[in-house]
Amino acid sequence: MAFPSTFRATFRPSGHPTGVASASRAPALSGAHAATGAPLGRAVGTALGCRAWGWRRGRPKTTQRCWPVVFSAAEPEFQEFLAEGPMENAYANCPLREMSHQTRRRLYVDWVRKILQDMYPRSKFVDREPSSRRGEGSDDAGGPGYDFMRDGRKVKVHGTLIASKECSKNIICWEACFRNIMLPLGHRTHAPFDDLYLVLASPDGLMLIKHDLCTGKRSDGKRTEALGWQIAVRGSRSYTSWQDAWHTIRAKFCQKGSCELLGHDSFQDAVLKDLVVQYHNGSSQIVAGKPPLWDMSPAKRALRIQNIARAIDKKLNPGSQFTPHSNQAKVSWVRDKSSVMVKSAKLSLAGNYCNWINIHSNSLDDDVELWLAIYSQLGIHIYMCSSVDDLHLVHQKHGGLALKIRSKGAGDNSIQKALQSVEAELLARGCSRLSMVKWET
Repeated sequence: MAFPSTFRATFRPSGHPTGVASASRAPALSGAHAATGAPLGRAVGTALGCRAWGWRRGRPKTTQRCWPVVFSAAEPEFQEFLAEGPMENAYANCPLREMSHQTRRRLYVDWVRKILQDMYPRSKFVDREPSSRRGEGSDDAGGPGYDFMRDGRKVKVHGTLIASKECSKNIICWEACFRNIMLPLGHRTHAPFDDLYLVLASPDGLMLIKHDLCTGKRSDGKRTEALGWQIAVRGSRSYTSWQDAWHTIRAKFCQKGSCELLGHDSFQDAVLKDLVVQYHNGSSQIVAGKPPLWDMSPAKRALRIQNIARAIDKKLNPGSQFTPHSNQAKVSWVRDKSSVMVKSAKLSLAGNYCNWINIHSNSLDDDVELWLAIYSQLGIHIYMCSSVDDLHLVHQKHGGLALKIRSKGAGDNSIQKALQSVEAELLARGCSRLSMVKWET
C-alpha cells in the first residue's frame, strides 16, 4: 500500500530537521502495515521515523511538535461539507453577516429601544440593573432577566435570523426560531420580564414583533427548565425563497396568533443604518477573508466539522468499516468496533477561548474515542484525548459536560498565539495532535 497522493504529511523525523513528505517522494509502506490493516497515520509515522508517534490501547500518543497528518481544504472529500448553503448565500451581502452573535444582540436591543421611544415619547426608559450573575440581564441571548424598563415594566428582547433548515430529505424550508425564552416552567413560576419583543432579521432588514407569550412556544427537551423555551414559526415547505417564507411567518405570528407587528426597517433606513455602522466599526470579531463555515450557526458548523472528521478517519483507516451514528448511542460514528465522538469549538477572537459543550457522559467510557476539534481562521485542528479524567470537565446546568479553555494571552488579538496557548493546555491535559485541515490561502 503506497502513501496516498491525496494529502501531504508533515513530520519531525528522528535525528533530522522538520520536513515535508509529499506523495512523489514518500516511501512506500511496508507490507506488514498493509497486511495488518494498521491505521494509516500510525503506519506513515513509523515509515517516516517520526519519533514521537506512538500507539497505546488503539489510540495515538504524541509529544511531537509537528502534525501527524495535514490535509488541504481543497480535498475532494471535503467539498460537500465546506460548501455554503441557501442561508449563507442569502446573507452574502447582509451587514449582519459581519457581526458576531453578541454584537448583533446589542444592535437588536438598541434598535428596539429606539423604536419604542419613538412610539411612546412620554414613557420613562431605565437601563437594567447590573447583575453579578452571568446571564441574568446579560447580553447573552439566553440570559434570564430583562434588557431595560419602560414605565416600570421589564422589557426583554430576543432576536434571530430567518434561517434555512432541512425539513425532510432534500427539502429546505425557512424558520424563525428564538431560543432560551425564560417563560414559566417548574420552579420558575413567572417570567423574569413583563414584555417580550422579538426581532426577526432577514437579509434585507429587521422586523419587530411584540409577542403574546404563547404563539409558537415549544419545549427544548431537558434543557427547557434550565435554559428556557423555544418560540419557532416555520414557513411553508413549498416556499424555497426566504421572501415567501418571511410573509408566511409574519402572518402566523400576527394573524393566527395575537402578536403585534410594531415595525420593520430595512438596512438602508437612517436609524438602522446608523446602528449598523456603529456596531460594525466597534466589532472586534469582524474577519477579513473569512474561512469556510464561518457564518454558519454553531450547530450547523459542528455537524459539518463532524462530517469532515469522519472523512479524515476514513482516510487514516481505509480498511475499516464505518457505521453512521445513532441518536440513541450519542456518538458521531462507529469504526469497526470503536465508537468515536467529535466535539468542536470555535476559537473566539473576543476572549481567545474555546468552549466544548454537550459532551455526553458515555464519552468517558474506555471504548469511546473523544476527539476535540478547534475551528479558527487557520483551519480545523483535531486532537484525541487519551485520558478524559485529565480534561477536568464541568457539569452544565441542562445536563452533559463541558470544557472551556482560555488563552493565557487573551485579548492580544493574535489568532496564532491564542491557538498555541489553547493547544498547549490541551496537550497538558493528555490530548494529542491527530490531524489538521488547513484553509487554502
